Amino acid sequence: MARVFTGWSDDNGGFFFGDGDESHHARTSPMVAFPEYHDTGVKHILGHTFAAGQTAQQDLAQALDMLFHHPNVGPFIGRQLIQRLVTSNPSPAYISWVAAAFNNNGQGVRGDMKAVVRAILLDPEALNGNDQNPQTFGKVREPLLAISNLWRAYNAQNRQCERRSEDDHSPVYHYSCFHFEAARSFLQQNAAQESLTVFNYFTPDDGPADLKTHGLVAPERMVLGIDGLHHVLMSFALETYTYDTYEVAAHLDVSAEVGFLTTGNDEGLLDRLNLLLLSGRMTPGMRQVLLHFIETNRSTDKDFLARNLIALVMTSSQYAVQR
Repeated sequence: MARVFTGWSDDNGGFFFGDGDESHHARTSPMVAFPEYHDTGVKHILGHTFAAGQTAQQDLAQALDMLFHHPNVGPFIGRQLIQRLVTSNPSPAYISWVAAAFNNNGQGVRGDMKAVVRAILLDPEALNGNDQNPQTFGKVREPLLAISNLWRAYNAQNRQCERRSEDDHSPVYHYSCFHFEAARSFLQQNAAQESLTVFNYFTPDDGPADLKTHGLVAPERMVLGIDGLHHVLMSFALETYTYDTYEVAAHLDVSAEVGFLTTGNDEGLLDRLNLLLLSGRMTPGMRQVLLHFIETNRSTDKDFLARNLIALVMTSSQYAVQR
């Protein structure tokens, strides 16, 4: 397989790094083949023969076709898609069902991703897993998704950063939309699509030792710091974390929350937080804690109280694990 991939390089005008254009064009354009650097000899891979004299494009097309039809591809892709979309520890039956959808969409078509995603989201384990297996069902919410979910829920809008003074260039009560400079707390996941390796931010079989002793994994835990994440999430919700990247910021619209607090509709406010941030799975115990928090801070500025409530939900275990 290594010989199949010889001859490919960035589309920057040169095969070797630094030979051609050093612009960012190569970051987003497909790689190109340089025939003089491609191994054209015969190749034997997984029982398949690649004839001598084939071009880089022909070898690559044959290799991809070979892999696409390999029986392991359906379970391999199916499991990882389930992990990203539904739960970190799917049952063998769940994986088998999704793999079957990959192998045949019901009309003899292999690799129909619409059929695969449909099978993932409509499987009984996806729909009822939290009720049937509450100790093992769900997935840790990776940091980028934790923040983007907050932005989506509260209609975050791009705003130019305000400045404290002409000499102080840090933004006030805003945070940047794109790069997270809190790398200490987010570890590798300080920006979208900027993992440290081509193997992404975490591996599908990783997890903390206490889970592994039970045969369970939690891949997203790889990018969570031992401490500090709760502080970052709280700061995002309160809009007090300062960044200085691209001078672009996001502002949360919490006017609805302020309205509920102003009219004293505490139950309506918690219903809204439950829907937007917890997908309707707020426990009675958590609800009582938040009601007590509202009551004991009734005289606090309504905007500040609303943001504190959002922050408390975001830093809870219920928000951390999607079910």
